[in-house]
Amino acid sequence: VKHIIIFISIILSPILSYSQTQRAESIVIPVSSMGDVSDTRKQILQNTLEEKLKIFFKLISQERYEEAQEKAFEELDFEECTEDQCIM
Repeated sequence: VKHIIIFISIILSPILSYSQTQRAESIVIPVSSMGDVSDTRKQILQNTLEEKLKIFFKLISQERYEEAQEKAFEELDFEECTEDQCIM
């Protein structure tokens, strides 16, 4: 049994390390809901969603997202600012 576990870990380690380095950056915005959903349920949903998405994406912090958004706004001239480009 020990040899099988070692063999499987040797085979899977390059695959897992490659998949972790190639994940796209993403952000999960806070969960909102329609109807009567408790804050506890929203937090559970948020945590579950983030946990599952971490498998496929490199999640970035809300602060880093806001910094990038501000930088993008600063780089656009007022004339270039359309609803699609400047309002999310």
